[in-house]
Amino acid sequence: MDTVHVWPGESARVAIDFAHPLVGDQDYVFHCHSLEHAEAGVMLRFTVKA
Repeated sequence: MDTVHVWPGESARVAIDFAHPLVGDQDYVFHCHSLEHAEAGVMLRFTVKA
């Protein structure tokens, strides 16, 4: 797990390597520790299809 601190007005780009030996679809989660962001889409779940 990695953490990126982003101040208001800033942005961050995240590069993720999904090459792994697991078989089948894999679920991942991006989230923010600010509750107000849950409604703004900063917390999301996505699936990488095998």
